[in-house]
Amino acid sequence: QGTPTPSFNGLTYLELEVSSTDPTDDVVPWIWKIPIYITDNNLLPNLTKEFGAAYNINVFKNQSILTSMKAVDQDKTLGKLDSTFYDFYLWDTNKNQYHDIPSATFTIQGDSALFNWVPTINDVGNYKLVGQAWDYYMKMDTCKSDVSVYYMKPDFSSTCPVGFAPLSVTFTDKSVAENTTITQYKWSFDDGSFSTDRNPVHAFTNSGTYTVSLEIYNGINRVEERKFFYVVVNSIDFKADTTSGFVPFEVPFRNLSTTELPLSITSNTATSVEFSWLWEMGDGKTVREKEPLYTYNDPGIFTVSLTGIIYYTYPINDSTTKTDTVVSAKKMKTDYITAIGDLMANFEADVTDGYAPLKVKFTDKSTGQPTAWLWTFGDGSPDGTTQNPVHTYTTPGVYNVSLTVYRGELQNKKQNSQMINVRQPVTAAFTASPTTGTAPLLVTFTNQSLGDPPITAWYWDFGDGATSVEKDPTHLYRNSGSYNVTLIVDNTDKRDTLTKNNYIVITAAELNADFSAEPLSGEAPLTVKFTDLSTGNPTDWRWYFGFNDATSSDRDPVYTYQNSGTYTVTLIVSKGTEIDTTIKENYIIVGGTGIKEMMENSFELFQNYPNPLRHSTTINFTLNYSSQVTLRVFNVLGEEVKTFFNGQKHDAGHYFVSWDGRDNTGRLLPAGVYYYELTLEGSQYRVGKTREMIIVK
Repeated sequence: QGTPTPSFNGLTYLELEVSSTDPTDDVVPWIWKIPIYITDNNLLPNLTKEFGAAYNINVFKNQSILTSMKAVDQDKTLGKLDSTFYDFYLWDTNKNQYHDIPSATFTIQGDSALFNWVPTINDVGNYKLVGQAWDYYMKMDTCKSDVSVYYMKPDFSSTCPVGFAPLSVTFTDKSVAENTTITQYKWSFDDGSFSTDRNPVHAFTNSGTYTVSLEIYNGINRVEERKFFYVVVNSIDFKADTTSGFVPFEVPFRNLSTTELPLSITSNTATSVEFSWLWEMGDGKTVREKEPLYTYNDPGIFTVSLTGIIYYTYPINDSTTKTDTVVSAKKMKTDYITAIGDLMANFEADVTDGYAPLKVKFTDKSTGQPTAWLWTFGDGSPDGTTQNPVHTYTTPGVYNVSLTVYRGELQNKKQNSQMINVRQPVTAAFTASPTTGTAPLLVTFTNQSLGDPPITAWYWDFGDGATSVEKDPTHLYRNSGSYNVTLIVDNTDKRDTLTKNNYIVITAAELNADFSAEPLSGEAPLTVKFTDLSTGNPTDWRWYFGFNDATSSDRDPVYTYQNSGTYTVTLIVSKGTEIDTTIKENYIIVGGTGIKEMMENSFELFQNYPNPLRHSTTINFTLNYSSQVTLRVFNVLGEEVKTFFNGQKHDAGHYFVSWDGRDNTGRLLPAGVYYYELTLEGSQYRVGKTREMIIVK
């Protein structure tokens, strides 16, 4: 056989029995194969692995390939391979060409070949490392190994890493990864805290100096960047050499704050850092010195605060910088400085107006550091000698409070210009008259409730289902029994309730028939509702309506009169063997168009006597029929000044009304001419009569 000349991308190798244009092809020119092994001591020391395993090289870590190759005649047919020689080269699988590796070294040691290569950043890429061996018969075998060369370097920056506790710092990942991907980040902040975020924000709560590290991982390799003393958290504090004295009071202040800086300030954080101080002295003034000597000219207790401000300058471009306030923190000491002035009494009360019993806490506000106190509370109680007494006023009234303070031989007195006003609490109270009697019993209730401000609302519950909102109501109890009466009173501030149990006691009366009706007159057909007013708790009723044999056994019947006329109504009530009857003559008037004229002649209003009125007079009138009656008095201007009845029902009869000359409000009317008017009113009529009256003094 001939010996062809192989060509590998322009490179000429030894003439062998076979040839190929792809130098990475496995070439087996003979029927037997010469196995070739490589001992790799690079990544894992003392580990021998078969040539063909992949290499992953991080240029940043100066990793290298150190491998050896030795031909072995496993079949023992070739004899000693003392003439074997070797070769290595690198094939760029991305560019599909040879990659020049001038920095690699290749040496022959006996029957072994040693290959050593330290890649640089210019070698980043993906390759095949090819090893070739020839025996002295010019038989060749080829082995290949995948090689990935990448560059992975951790780095980071942050917002200005200097400030006061607590300090929040934002970290920004600046790591570089070429020909690989970072899959994991691990931050360590030197305070026991960690983060796996790519760009974490971390708060340093305690003052101190912190080393920050970032470890990155690509699934193959871990690389760490550690920046020593990278974050500095300062503390802010101060003290005064003396905290109490008499005005003018001069106080030296000491700044105990720390002003440490990080080990280095890089260009991506700041080029310079400066500290500034702001003192707030508590009297409305500020000082910007580091350790001021300050004088308090006015007495008082002052809260002092120190604010530390950090300014940092950072570059905007090559020629421009900008200064910002990065962080500030304040240390405040409440009521820290006491400047003592002249002895002067003063005090406050937590409440100056309220209902008895009123508990008042007095607080001493005196200046000049008094050592003794004497309080006068104004209500006759013993004087107080404590600094901040608590006193209870039990009786309504207005009280003047004074305080006298002492310090050694000095004395000063303060009388409070704002009095203590103790008001009467809202208290419900009432009486009634009468409280006992037989049914039906009309009871007058009298309100006796107290309150400051005055009571404005009343609510009565009479115990029989009836209620009232009048101040002094009257109430008719129809049935026997014992009744609980409740009064609720209210003003703009408070409410109170009083219940008197079994307060009204009504006994059963003798059987007595009585009734009312509505309306008492009108045109036919006239429907009238009758209401039983009988006492003695009757159990049976018999009504006679005055027309033929019309009757009813209802307690409160309704009857319609179809024909005009005047009707007498009779009611007979009974209970067991008891029976009583009442008859109301000409009680219902049913008429046509002449009913008004009839009613005008059915009553009479007489002249009052005596007239003129000096102390009292009597007005009398007669009714021929039951009617709704209104009796009023007017002055010469037509103004109503007194009302005796206002639409109240009156049966036929003669009536007398006594009057003392007082108006509806209880005020005596002045002398002059007045008119009194009697009006009768029904659904079909309204008639009246008027007479003149004179009042003299």
